[in-house]
Amino acid sequence: MLALRQHDLTVCIEQVHKPHNVSAVIRTADAVGIHEVHAVWPSERMRTTISASAGSNSWVQMKTHRNIAEAVTDLKDRGMQVLATNLSAKAVDFCEIDYTLPTCILMGQEKTGITAEALALADRDIIIPVVAWYSR
Repeated sequence: MLALRQHDLTVCIEQVHKPHNVSAVIRTADAVGIHEVHAVWPSERMRTTISASAGSNSWVQMKTHRNIAEAVTDLKDRGMQVLATNLSAKAVDFCEIDYTLPTCILMGQEKTGITAEALALADRDIIIPVVAWYSR
């Protein structure tokens, strides 16, 4: 299982403040083979809900950043394209992305979404149409 980890795919969560949501991201990352999640916390410390993320905390590393500029710089220095989940006129369906390139998917805060600063730093906006999966 560890040999199948996707080292060229990651996620970055910006200002997510609910521990259960952070845990859900960690569990999902683990399920698809992402070994590292990046985060910009809304406060000095954030803890995931241990019971909610169960063993995933053992397999998925959490890398924290002081601000979104630091996070995106780190990711781009690794050669990653940074894709912002954002409902905008220029957003494309996530299926149209070339994932053979190292990729980070940036997700924003529960209530307000991704900050304007993060959107300016991202390479592209994407839409992940969850409802489409239910209609198949």
